[in-house]
Amino acid sequence: MIGNQGDRMKVAGTRGAKTARWLALSVLLLVWAGAIACMEDFDPPSLVNNLRVLAISTEPAELAPGESVVMEALVVEPEGAPISYLWEWCPFDRGPNERYACVTEELGLPPEVRALFDLGDQPEAQLDYPGDPTLFRQMCESIRSSGFSLPTFIELPDCERGMAVTVRLTVSTPELERIAVRNLFVWFVEPDPEQRNSNPVIEELRVDGNRYRPGSAVLAAPGQVLGVDVVVGESSLEPFVVQLEGDQTQSRREDLIYSYFSTEGEWDRFRSFADLESFSLRDAGTNTLAIPADSSSSTGIDLYVVVRDERGGVAWKNQVVRVVDP
Repeated sequence: MIGNQGDRMKVAGTRGAKTARWLALSVLLLVWAGAIACMEDFDPPSLVNNLRVLAISTEPAELAPGESVVMEALVVEPEGAPISYLWEWCPFDRGPNERYACVTEELGLPPEVRALFDLGDQPEAQLDYPGDPTLFRQMCESIRSSGFSLPTFIELPDCERGMAVTVRLTVSTPELERIAVRNLFVWFVEPDPEQRNSNPVIEELRVDGNRYRPGSAVLAAPGQVLGVDVVVGESSLEPFVVQLEGDQTQSRREDLIYSYFSTEGEWDRFRSFADLESFSLRDAGTNTLAIPADSSSSTGIDLYVVVRDERGGVAWKNQVVRVVDP
């Protein structure tokens, strides 16, 4: 079964107006949420009741010449079944109808290059920049010249500053398989530090007023409604320059997207947004989780908060809630 592509957030070249930006993001998120709902037999997308890939992150958020990125995923399996991992990357994929299979043969890539796409079978993976940008430039030019049919809403890479490649993760248990993908921007040139993207930072997670502490649990009663506050600093809304049509550019700040998940309970909202014009960081990071009145999860309800920026940066935190009788 196919998982989500929730990390696939791109900056469209013509995204100049605030309304257009939020419309584009909303469409992406509706498609993502709809795919998850269908996959999970119409369970709400916030409910994690079997194997799920909630996010994929890379550190750093982009790959520049001479660097390496470390990849990890927020994978949840509530039943504790053993999980197998398979990491890959490739210049382009075929989309959800073909399980995000990599496009390689159509690009005329030799076997020795295709062998580089395997990133291993561990919970984490690493992608090293291959010496100089030549390999990536060749892939980029192959995409532009191959005549491969792309959906109308996907723009061809410009092959000047860099390109986005696909990171593909397959996770499986004896019963289920999930495939998740995200885009990773690869620079062909040394990036301007002011243009480079970094992952957002969740400075604090508070559940019912309790600050997140690794290994700790928050106590709750059946039927209790917990307040959840996600604190993200304004520095996570990084400035950058958008390339518009022609030679025009626009300077602005990133928008953030918050997603909420749990193994039990009902969130007041599954997703929220933050920018510096319409939605404040405080409002975006405030939510509630209603514990079921019949809950007896003394072993704990796991809740997860994922924060994404629109250029591919990702951060997350999780907290255990232990349900006890009052």
